[in-house]
Amino acid sequence: MVFNSLGFLVFFPIVLIIYYIVPKGLQNFWLLLTSYWFYMSWNPRYGLLLLLFTVFTYICGLALGKYSKKDREDLQESREVKYDSRSESDVNHVKPYQGTLGSQDETGESSISMASRVNSEVSSGIETDLNMEQGISKRKGILTFALIVVFSLLAFFKYTNFLLDNVSGLLARLSITMPVNRLDIVMPVGISFFLFQSAGYLIDIYREKIPAEKNFINYALFVSFFPSILSGPIGRAPSLLPQYLKPRSFDWDRVSEGFLLMLWGFFLKLVIADRAAIFVNNVYAGYHDIYGSAIVAATVIYAVEIYCDFCGYSTIAIGAAKMLGIRLMDNFNCPYFSVSVQDFWRRWHISLSSWFRDYLYFPLGGNRCNALRRYLNIMVVFIVSGLWHGSQWSYIVWGALNGIYQIMASLLLPVRTRVLGIFGFDREVLDLKKNPAMGGSVRLAAKKVTATSGIAKPGLVDPGMTALKLLRIFITFCLIDFAWLFFRAAGLRDAVLMLKQIFCNFGASQFSPEYLYSFGLDMKNFLLLIISTGILFIADLIKYHGGDPGRWVLQRPMILRELILALFILVILIFGIWGNAYNASSFIYFQY
Repeated sequence: MVFNSLGFLVFFPIVLIIYYIVPKGLQNFWLLLTSYWFYMSWNPRYGLLLLLFTVFTYICGLALGKYSKKDREDLQESREVKYDSRSESDVNHVKPYQGTLGSQDETGESSISMASRVNSEVSSGIETDLNMEQGISKRKGILTFALIVVFSLLAFFKYTNFLLDNVSGLLARLSITMPVNRLDIVMPVGISFFLFQSAGYLIDIYREKIPAEKNFINYALFVSFFPSILSGPIGRAPSLLPQYLKPRSFDWDRVSEGFLLMLWGFFLKLVIADRAAIFVNNVYAGYHDIYGSAIVAATVIYAVEIYCDFCGYSTIAIGAAKMLGIRLMDNFNCPYFSVSVQDFWRRWHISLSSWFRDYLYFPLGGNRCNALRRYLNIMVVFIVSGLWHGSQWSYIVWGALNGIYQIMASLLLPVRTRVLGIFGFDREVLDLKKNPAMGGSVRLAAKKVTATSGIAKPGLVDPGMTALKLLRIFITFCLIDFAWLFFRAAGLRDAVLMLKQIFCNFGASQFSPEYLYSFGLDMKNFLLLIISTGILFIADLIKYHGGDPGRWVLQRPMILRELILALFILVILIFGIWGNAYNASSFIYFQY
């Protein structure tokens, strides 16, 4: 069952209605049941795998929480020992013994019992320190064991055949005859997402950002929540688990906002992404006999397709969760308005990129090390990101390219700054922290500056800054789109051959609208793709400048608002890609 299927259109209203009818104490249990039903609709056997995995990480979380709590209690006991009624000063400043052995001081305590008490307190302090060290060691051991199991499970399902294929290829190159057979492994859908979500939960407990969740129903729902289990957004326990602890009441405004988000997600998926996919799939499937110009056009359109496909899914998930009273994190923020590759990864698949930042890049040292080590950290993160997306060398190259882009940008920063200085730009113009206008709305930033500086033209836009920003957006899109070619290609060899077609057989003289219409989209559908992409561009532009088209719609009078929603539904039904050739399970990120 997927969002854009008839089954989901029946499933979700039933879930929603019963959810707000049952007692609030049963809401989480109902969501858990429906989430497992949703997940098992793909393959019932993997429902058992999900349950066993949930039980394992739940127990590991409790064990981590137990020792974390014990450490805090031991620390408190240690402080109580040091600062008890017979304070530390009394112990360290005991009057020198001046009497006979066994004599008493002014309090009536004998010298022998006083010495015994001091020795006991010292021994207790040493024992407390040892207990704390043992607790920390046990926590590290539990976390290490849990993460090894979690990522081994991911590696088995996702990379076993990739490893066997590479071993077989290596043996063939060495002229060694040894049969290496692929295993019949079917990767559970969404495994990369719920494994990463659970791993983040365990790490957060270890870091004592959150306590271990003792309620199994709440934790199981955190892992399996149906709007996000298949393709994210990858949730964080500190923000999600507290929401499951609160009862949720029906709120018309919140439900309306969630419904509008779902409609926008369906528009992105059905009207734009699936229409673009027809053209892209035909070009990439027959690239051997196609001019390079068509491959370039398909790669540009693929940038639109993957954005609308994945952002569409995330938006539907966020909208469905909002209708249920759960807030999921935003996953996209106008990524194709990015002014650098680094800026792009702050805006694209935010839940994954922030996961890698917090749980991989920072532990490796992040920026708190020398330049060489920092560049190595960047490459490790993006190569792992490539592997996360798929078990092909083309994904690894895609990830490596994104890492290389950022390293080259850092290395060439002095040169770029010097060149821009020739044209009168400030040396800090490329720094988004010191020049936030470069990473956001120039007009909005100009208003803020003029308001604080007292300049009489509050709406002034610097044309030089705007031109530079547009140039950086264009260059960033070209770099990202070049990397998308490796991401979309069936394999690394196919990507290389496609590049060969582009450079050696571009066919500029053959490039025409009629030539493009031969790849599955006629003139009307191409025009519709352009118009719908233009609507997306306008919506993202408004959002980029701080606006919210959805909120504007919801603030209209009820009759007008309902007319807009009805029109939106009609557009999706009329212009969405349906029919016999339509594959309802074709969300791109389901394969990851």
